[in-house]
Amino acid sequence: MKALVAAHKRGVDVRVISDRERLKDPKQQVALETLRLAGIPVKVNRHENLMHLKQTVMDDEINTSGSMNQTGSGNRYNDERLDVFTDPVTSAKARDKFLAMWKDTERYQDWK
Repeated sequence: MKALVAAHKRGVDVRVISDRERLKDPKQQVALETLRLAGIPVKVNRHENLMHLKQTVMDDEINTSGSMNQTGSGNRYNDERLDVFTDPVTSAKARDKFLAMWKDTERYQDWK
């Protein structure tokens, strides 16, 4: 969360979509509240299925995707996959997918 808040303070466009079921976890609530208080927009899914996409897009040139949750356990202990793509075409597709989700008000809503 610290890195996302710091990036936001530097003027980076930071946006987060989380799964509403994860809101039952107090740690997730604290994390999302930290982002919200920093001015980072957060959305959650309205639909019954999981919002299970784990992805970042940086500067439309770098895209990460995989199974890894961005947690201490995900980074240190779990067997995870995190692919890094530096192809602008692949990154643009990832960005477009995220933006389509972000704009889909039937399936995603602002958190708080």
